[in-house]
Amino acid sequence: MKNTLVAFGALCAFAALCASAIFAQDSPKQAMREVPFVNVKLDDNFWAPRIEANRVVSVPHNIGWCETETGRINNFKIAAGLAQGEFSGIYFDDSDVYKIIEGFAYSLAARPDDALKAKADEWFEYEFKTPRKLTSAIVYWFDDEANGGGRRVPAAWKLTYYDAQLEKWLDVEAQDAYALDKDRDVVVNFKEIEASKIRINAQLKPGYSSGILRWVVK
Repeated sequence: MKNTLVAFGALCAFAALCASAIFAQDSPKQAMREVPFVNVKLDDNFWAPRIEANRVVSVPHNIGWCETETGRINNFKIAAGLAQGEFSGIYFDDSDVYKIIEGFAYSLAARPDDALKAKADEWFEYEFKTPRKLTSAIVYWFDDEANGGGRRVPAAWKLTYYDAQLEKWLDVEAQDAYALDKDRDVVVNFKEIEASKIRINAQLKPGYSSGILRWVVK
């Protein structure tokens, strides 16, 4: 019995020694941490030129392809009731639009580009069948950072409306600040307008879409 206990104790000691050696070998791996995408800059001779070609050539080409050469963007307008017609293309065509949005979001994060940024500004729109008089908006922003998601409160935002007589979009005359608070109703009052279209124009944070849970106008 005594010999068995001694052998068992020696075995436990050996196992503990092996475990400490393994953890010692893994310690450099444990010290590694992920870094934000926007903090990584490549200036080599292989990837950097390809990333630049993607920004200058590929991304604008793909955006134009979805806007004019295919019915992908128009399919969204038809689904929202903003255009007449039938769905066209392959049934999974909408996924290409999402991929392009993701592509130029990463491109903007790697290198600022005003022309591309204008395409990346996200907007939400109400369109009414007949013009309505409006004086306020309520917006509820959220983010899902805690769950590893891609939604954030935008870097900035504003309200615009479509002036049918001038045939262009105008800023509302806001009487309150465009607050960036999350998880609560943000109220913005503005000078009365009469319009059939009103938008939230949001400037996105690099690499993220905006998180909007609720939007009410009245």
